[in-house]
Amino acid sequence: MFTGLIQSGAKVIAADRLESFLKLQLSFPQGAWHQMQPAIGSSIAVNGVCLTVVSFETVNSEVVAAFDVSPETLELTNL
Repeated sequence: MFTGLIQSGAKVIAADRLESFLKLQLSFPQGAWHQMQPAIGSSIAVNGVCLTVVSFETVNSEVVAAFDVSPETLELTNL
């Protein structure tokens, strides 16, 4: 559930349209990511839209996380 508290900012690394969804990749500061303690399947509010973490990996001092965004989410939200 989104609490309304911003815990971290993130940078958009990629937004790739695939056959039936958008693959969104965001880069989070490593310290902020570990403070949130997300796992695969966790929900993270991105610009007010709850997205589910489908994968993540540490790259240098950041964590790159991937989210699958459905066409309906794209149509009904500000993403």
